[in-house]
Amino acid sequence: MAQRQAGRTHPTKGSGRGLLSAALVAGALGCGGAESPTQAPPAPTSGRVVAWPAPPGEPASADYAVSVNGLPVFCYTTYRFDRSSSQTLTGRPVSPVSFCTFDMEGEVTVEVRLLGGLAQAGVDTTSVCVRPLARGLSPTLRNGAFAFRLSAPGPLTVEPGRGLQHPLHIFANPPEREVPAPNAPGVLYFGAGLHELGETEIKDGQTVYVAGGAILSLLPAPPDKLQRPEKVYGVDVSHSPGMLLSNGHKDVTIRGRGILCGRKALAEHQRGPLLKVEWCQGLTVEGVIIREASVWSLNVVNSTRVRIANVKVLGHYANNDGICIGGSSAVIVEDSFCHNADDSFEIKAWVPMQDVTFRRCVVWNDVGGALGLCCETDADVSHVVYQDCTVLHAACESTSRGAIGLALEGAGNAHDFRFERITIEDVRGSRHAALKVINNWDDWHMDLPTKPDSPYELRSPLPRQTPRGRITGVLFRDITVLRSELADIVVMADSAASPVQDILFENVTLNGRRLQPDDPRLKTNAWVSGLEVR
Repeated sequence: MAQRQAGRTHPTKGSGRGLLSAALVAGALGCGGAESPTQAPPAPTSGRVVAWPAPPGEPASADYAVSVNGLPVFCYTTYRFDRSSSQTLTGRPVSPVSFCTFDMEGEVTVEVRLLGGLAQAGVDTTSVCVRPLARGLSPTLRNGAFAFRLSAPGPLTVEPGRGLQHPLHIFANPPEREVPAPNAPGVLYFGAGLHELGETEIKDGQTVYVAGGAILSLLPAPPDKLQRPEKVYGVDVSHSPGMLLSNGHKDVTIRGRGILCGRKALAEHQRGPLLKVEWCQGLTVEGVIIREASVWSLNVVNSTRVRIANVKVLGHYANNDGICIGGSSAVIVEDSFCHNADDSFEIKAWVPMQDVTFRRCVVWNDVGGALGLCCETDADVSHVVYQDCTVLHAACESTSRGAIGLALEGAGNAHDFRFERITIEDVRGSRHAALKVINNWDDWHMDLPTKPDSPYELRSPLPRQTPRGRITGVLFRDITVLRSELADIVVMADSAASPVQDILFENVTLNGRRLQPDDPRLKTNAWVSGLEVR
């Protein structure tokens, strides 16, 4: 049963995502408060809160305890891909992550207590950072805890010691509306508790509802449903059909406040999608958390009329793409979050696609690219927009993709991409550019020899049976990169047959310095034309 705390409703304020104020930019590397025994916490507020108990047996975080308006909110566990860690899951190096989820309306007070698990892991607990920085939350620790007021929903990330280890993701949701009844026609209803589910086809007009406090777990498939094993991180793993699937259907909905989870199947060395939609007309995915998918997390392929809202993705395994929109048109992805171990809010194309918008999304990307066109481009793509998004971390040490931009790999053309009002808080890696537009580089070939005077061009271009697609008409407007280890901005074309044309940078700031015409940080080659900086 849901736990509720009711009170007077307050008007909702803006989320504060997007561009940062000058003060926040200046203080980006010193976010968060240190321990202070004297500063009092904020007074309680009277907004509404809804939280849910976890299923019996679900392990609680050893690192954090959270309450909202005095109501305890369960902290779940998961993992992030971490090359430096000695802990492995099915061969993959990982380190712990915690998360919690609740609904809110009006202004609420969130209290976070740091638990003994952090100190036992050697994590610095004398200071914290809360991201996105644009939310303006710089709480002060007091006796190992801190509190802050929250007036609008959205994802937040707590980083103890201002580092990447053992973070807490807080998912503050807007109130649920029009919750279906358990026995409503056309509804597959999963109430609070643990549910194990195998391959399930969602048909025309059906709704899958996963209630708060429910975990929908992918059931390991029988041997006759598995493909031949392959080696991943030295471990034999097999692909399975997966859990929630819809192919060729209309008006399909997946919604709720519960969790879709691939943990048990992966422990049995099986890889299957948790949610895959193909050739559908009319898709809504809202509110759910997708945890530990062993392949792509939310895969929407060759579909139309798609809305994805307030979806949260947490994944650590190989090929754990976040929200992948492939060959699909008339798509909106909004108010969603990814912390995953491959490309995050991404575009791919197998059939022509157009009119895709990502807005107000937040991402922590451990591998690959955070926002943009990522590799497979076998058909034309046009009219793609990323607006008011935040990249908390782009932590991949070595990747062919930038944190945001286009990495076109295939014969399809890309036209009319817009990146507007994007904040990139932190980019790691000496070869990882914050902004990159390329069609000259195959995936994961960072160690091939490059030209002596241009590390972004191969010394001997790879042979191609067909030319790479063209890239034309890309806009980067109001982009703020707070910290990037690599200061280069890369725009590279493959050949005269595959040019990159008409790239506009307008009000782009990298590491505190605005990009200028003829800026030495811009790296281009002979087949790039029409590049402009304003």
